[in-house]
Amino acid sequence: MSKINILCLGAHHDDIELGCGGSALRWSQQGNNVYSLVLTESTFTNPDGKVVRNLSDVNKESSLAAEILGIRTVECPEPVKVFELRNNEQIRCQILNVIKQYDIDTLLFPWDGDPHKDHSELGQASLMCGKSLPRLLMYKIEFHCGSRPFNPSIYVDISDCFEKKLEALKVYRSEFERSGVKWEKWLRNKNRTDGIRMGVEYAEAFQAVRYLLP
Repeated sequence: MSKINILCLGAHHDDIELGCGGSALRWSQQGNNVYSLVLTESTFTNPDGKVVRNLSDVNKESSLAAEILGIRTVECPEPVKVFELRNNEQIRCQILNVIKQYDIDTLLFPWDGDPHKDHSELGQASLMCGKSLPRLLMYKIEFHCGSRPFNPSIYVDISDCFEKKLEALKVYRSEFERSGVKWEKWLRNKNRTDGIRMGVEYAEAFQAVRYLLP
């Protein structure tokens, strides 16, 4: 089977690890080309003005997480601020340029029904950018509910990759200290439940827009 060229899109650093980190690692281990592109700076400041995530730390953490998962990071030339990501020409052009540069045939991106505005806007932009690709898969990041259900139809066995997925997530120290216990419990339960559905220990679930078997 020939290699596939996979692009994982994230609104924020840690989105990809949360939603499709196990699958990315599995595909990388199988010899496929797995790339990532994150569209925001992913810094965060509390309402009281305390910096929780600064740009330097985020960049270091994301590089280490990508190394753990076997992902090749693509630097975003014009990242936007958190909460300001929109489905506009600036964002779409950056995505399209990467698709063309790396001959992408498989696009993974946040579910377009996600209640987080950055996630849903990126989902809508990705649908437009990937309209000519044979494989489009949406992943779920939030445990919060949207206005419509997330309907998975494609599952990837990540039984041998789940602990590495958690290891990559824990690299984001400030974020994990803030909400890591909650995220780990949710991920372990969700990926285990999806695994039970498929007869494996752990699985990641995707809502397929379309999927041509490679």
